[in-house]
Amino acid sequence: MRSIVIACILLIPSGVASSASESPSAKALFEAENSLRELTPRLPEMEQEFSNDPEGLLGLASLYERYAVSPALGERSEQLYRKAVTLEPQNKAAFARLALRVLVVFTSRRGRLLEQLEMQRQYALRNNLKEVESLAQGHELFEWLREKEGQSYVVIKDFNEARSRLIQKLDRDLPTVLSILNKGKGLDPDNAVYDYMHASLNFDLGKNEDALLEVERGAEKPRLENYRTQMMSARRKVLLAAGFPNKYREIMEKNELNVGVFVRTDKMFEMAEQYEAKHDLANAKRVYEIMLKAADQLRQESIPGQPGGKRGDNEISRRMEAKAKERLTKIRNEVKEDKTQ
Repeated sequence: MRSIVIACILLIPSGVASSASESPSAKALFEAENSLRELTPRLPEMEQEFSNDPEGLLGLASLYERYAVSPALGERSEQLYRKAVTLEPQNKAAFARLALRVLVVFTSRRGRLLEQLEMQRQYALRNNLKEVESLAQGHELFEWLREKEGQSYVVIKDFNEARSRLIQKLDRDLPTVLSILNKGKGLDPDNAVYDYMHASLNFDLGKNEDALLEVERGAEKPRLENYRTQMMSARRKVLLAAGFPNKYREIMEKNELNVGVFVRTDKMFEMAEQYEAKHDLANAKRVYEIMLKAADQLRQESIPGQPGGKRGDNEISRRMEAKAKERLTKIRNEVKEDKTQ
């Protein structure tokens, strides 16, 4: 099952851009995160203090989103992101976080419910059942598949029909997601982050060709910006006001610098391999060349505290480049062989 934190977007893992000596130890990180989770239930008391401060609201929202110890607090994050954007419509950091939150909620719920339905289908197949009627009130799928009020359980006789009906209901929120992604592109046209979010959404919708176009557009843009400086400043403002220990705050800042939206490398390489299998070498080559551009774009990402203010060399870019270059060499050799035959 999908977690709301990872969404369907590649999140760059901690440690990619930092050396082992710079990264916090596992024990220190555990202590810092545990201390922050203990603080989170007290953060609602600070909402009034920051009610007209977009930066403070952004800091609160991001802390709720990542460290909330209850679903109710986690859900507060979207409300505060929206409030920050309302107060300051040109706040690119807040808008990017709001867009990501809306996307994550939509795709996580969609993926989770479709997975649950697939589990029911597999159960029916294993037991040679023509129908499944185990979806009683309380089961998450029940509310989505029931056809009228007063039903006490749901019977699934046709899984294809049930899946279509479920998708139709789930995708009622799709226009809202697309709207916020398109607004983000308009607000921040040179930033690839919205193209990569949109690509991830299309991958989850099964629209792989559309996703590829979005990644291609993103890789051609001047920069990938996750607004790390702004996010770090917003969280620091809240934590300082809350009296959070500086030693823990510094540990958390080092650990969180490397998390952000990027390309779905698994899906991209999977597409390239499918093109190769069909001997569509032109499109396979196209995907690998896009990946090379994205790898370099990741190196140029703005990272506070890094040499030159950029991410620089990192494991993900190296891995992407190595695989893409290897496959491009193979394709070029195949093309040469075809021409000599």
